[in-house]
Amino acid sequence: LGRTTIDALVDRAPEGLTDAIKSLVMHDTSVAGIEAIRLRPSGPKIVGDVIVSVSRTLPLERVAGIKAELQSRIARKWPQAELTITANPLALDDETILERVLVIAARRGLPVHHVTIQDIEGRKTVALDLEVDGAMTLGDAHRLASELEDAIAEEIGDDVEVETHIEPAEPEGSGQLAEPGLAHRIEASLAAAAAEQGRVRDVHDVRVRETSGGVFVLFHCRADPSTPVETVHDAVDSLERSVKQAFPEARRVVGHAEPAGP
Repeated sequence: LGRTTIDALVDRAPEGLTDAIKSLVMHDTSVAGIEAIRLRPSGPKIVGDVIVSVSRTLPLERVAGIKAELQSRIARKWPQAELTITANPLALDDETILERVLVIAARRGLPVHHVTIQDIEGRKTVALDLEVDGAMTLGDAHRLASELEDAIAEEIGDDVEVETHIEPAEPEGSGQLAEPGLAHRIEASLAAAAAEQGRVRDVHDVRVRETSGGVFVLFHCRADPSTPVETVHDAVDSLERSVKQAFPEARRVVGHAEPAGP
């Protein structure tokens, strides 16, 4: 009774519990480190906080999942523990330049794609496409691009060269299925182009939609699973271009390649 009273007065957790929780937490490979574990008794319960570090490149849903899993594992092992789990973002030493660029853009809510990173005579260069609202003025869009470029340079180093290509984001819209005759002609054109090039085959699941912005075409095709992605990408690009050449009204064509079965 005397020991229990003293522990309560000095706000002391049961001996060894902190180390045991630390061991359990670090068993999760998604946790990069532990910043703090604070425990204290509260009647029959143990309450407190566990603060961990996780990679800042993880999506929010994944971070929430890590916290929930840690909380569940702690509760199963120590039902008397009621702990709050906090996960702070951490820049890991093994982050790639691509990951760092994507994190910077995501923090600003800026959609980017086609990020190209090169080393030119010892100097890093970063080029990327930045999507903005098509109705935005060039002045405002250029300001966003410049701020992004400056942030990337600050993160990677002042000697990095950063270039952004500003383009309008595709707006949300509505449409309808194209008339069957057009859909059949486009499907036949895709099949013929695939047969001619011979790198992909079995064009299927062709969908053609008419919108106020033009005709949108979606299709799937198959290729040998051992084919390099770069080769398949070039082949699919070729099919997409063939549709645009044969059907000028096609505003966008999106092809999806699947590995062919045995």
